[in-house]
Amino acid sequence: MKTNIVALSTLITSLLLQTQVIAADGQLNITGTLVEASCELATENISVALGSIGADVFDASLYSPKEQFTIKLQNCIGGDGIAKVAATFTGSDADGDNVLDIATLGGSEAGGVAIEFFDAAVGVDEVLPLGQQSSGVLLPTTLGDVELDFYAAYKKVGSSVTAGLANGSANFELTYL
Repeated sequence: MKTNIVALSTLITSLLLQTQVIAADGQLNITGTLVEASCELATENISVALGSIGADVFDASLYSPKEQFTIKLQNCIGGDGIAKVAATFTGSDADGDNVLDIATLGGSEAGGVAIEFFDAAVGVDEVLPLGQQSSGVLLPTTLGDVELDFYAAYKKVGSSVTAGLANGSANFELTYL
């Protein structure tokens, strides 16, 4: 009998020590809508040639000449609350300065420069930092094509610019607004 009382006391004590307290401090509501893809990419891979730029250009300017490029979309149609399409560029940004790093090429890469994007829908001088959504363009109300125009340029990010290869690679994501 004494053994049963000791076992029962041990069981009750261990149950009391293992009690968890659960409290509801708030509620998370998730809302959203799944929509059909509103456009198709005309070309998935886009090449932008910034050309051969003399390193001395950056003695007098923060930027190289800007080169325009276009993301072409086809079979677009707005509706169901979707009126615009915008793009967001992402890529290597080791310094956290929201510009695209030059690819490391075993020591043959240029130094002191990065690549910056500009939102042509707002203006040729409107900087579009990596990770930030562009202003976007309106979608047609009937089936049609859309073009999102941008510029890219080398930007001086170091105290001096050294010659070398200045290649970079970015991804873009389309958002329907």
